[in-house]
Order: sequence, then C-alpha cells, then structure tokens
Amino acid sequence: MDGQTSNLRKLSEEGHVVIVTAFYPPIPGGTSVIIKNILKNIDPESYTVATISPSFSKASPAPNIAYLMNTFVWSSRLNGYWKEWHIGAAVQRLVRLCKAKKAKYIVGVYPDYAFLKIAYEAAKITGLPLISYLHDTVAEGLAHSKLADKAKELQDQVFKYSAHTFVMSEGM
Repeated sequence: MDGQTSNLRKLSEEGHVVIVTAFYPPIPGGTSVIIKNILKNIDPESYTVATISPSFSKASPAPNIAYLMNTFVWSSRLNGYWKEWHIGAAVQRLVRLCKAKKAKYIVGVYPDYAFLKIAYEAAKITGLPLISYLHDTVAEGLAHSKLADKAKELQDQVFKYSAHTFVMSEGM
C-alpha cells in the first residue's frame, strides 16, 4: 500500500466488502456520484465494487472493480430485459467473487432492481450478511412498472434478510 492509501480507513475492520451496484463511475448519474463520494476516503483494498461494464469505456477497470454484466447505452428497454435475463449468471459471478475475495459482507445498492436482486440472492447462497443501501423503496420506485409485483416481493425479502439497511434520506 502506498503512503496515500495507508491513511485511509478500511470499509470494514472485519474483512473485505463487496458493493453491488449498477451505478458506478464512469456510468453517469446521481447514484454513481453518491457511491463514489462515499468511497473516496476508504482504502480501495478493503472493498470491491461489482457493477455493470460500461460499453462506452475502453479503460481497464481498477483492481477493485468487477463487472457482473454489460449494458447497452442505446436502449434502456433492452437494458431492462438484458439484466433480467442475466440475473442468474450474475449471481454466480458474484458468489465466485465473494469467495475469491474472502468477503465478509455484501452491500446491495438500490435504485436498480436487478442489482439488488443479485446482491440478495448471492447473500443467501453464501450466507454472508446483506447490507442494503436504498435510494428509494423498491416497491414504490417500481409501482407502475412490469416489475411491480417482483419489486414488492424483493423489498419484503431484503427488509427481512438485511443485517442493516441504510437509506438515502431520513424521509424513508
């Protein structure tokens, strides 16, 4: 570890943490900025971000970034179907990543149904504690979508299974 990262805090003193989010730089958006700002003062060797491979970036990922699936920048509808079709494979990738990193926790970030589902399913398979970080309630955010029933079910599962739940605002 170089002098610059040696002064940074570990995300968890108990061991490695895997953060599962569809939104992480260079993917644009508010959630990406929030996650990046949360992690900027944390030792990057103490966590891995499991995320979407940005189709527009040619750069190699940082050592603490793992891609669970890719995305298409030109079609949000296709992205939705693509994610749904690939949840099972992404869960298996995440399980392997958690074992390889000897993870102690999985953090599932919502506002992306597929990535919260992936985090939840992998936590159940591995037996690792799930920590959920919610920018909105899952059921409310997807109430008027084709995922409404699945969202309600996932929300109930996540609330029951999570070791801890963080929310973006006190209003939640």
